[in-house]
Amino acid sequence: MNIMRTVSVITITTLIILCAAGCFWRGNDNTATYTGPPERTVDLDRVVNDADPRYAHYIYPPDTLTIGFVVPGKEPCRVMLDVRLTPERVVRTLIDSVYAPGSYAHTWSVKNERGVGLQYKLYFYNFNICGEVSTRRLDYRRKVEVK
Repeated sequence: MNIMRTVSVITITTLIILCAAGCFWRGNDNTATYTGPPERTVDLDRVVNDADPRYAHYIYPPDTLTIGFVVPGKEPCRVMLDVRLTPERVVRTLIDSVYAPGSYAHTWSVKNERGVGLQYKLYFYNFNICGEVSTRRLDYRRKVEVK
């Protein structure tokens, strides 16, 4: 009878240990079940109305841009200014001539070589003034304004 009691205690203890170990070995069961896409918090299908102040509006870049530059030194030198989409792809060459020393501003109608307006993208304008090359960013993308 003592042996039977010991066997039953060992069996029950083994079952408890196996159940507890199984819970820990299984890992974290924090998996979510896919029930569908989340609800929209903003109505994306609604057409933006300019008179409705609750929705965002686009701010478009200007139709003309003025780019300023300075020619250093005491003698005239060659100035090149071009607008690029990538370092290799020139969209438009704005200036390619000799300038006397001083400050200048060039107004550009924001059109490419064929006279077509630029797309709303990020461009770079590349200066070559007296052999000194510098590149600056031209963010010609439309902005979103939330009123």
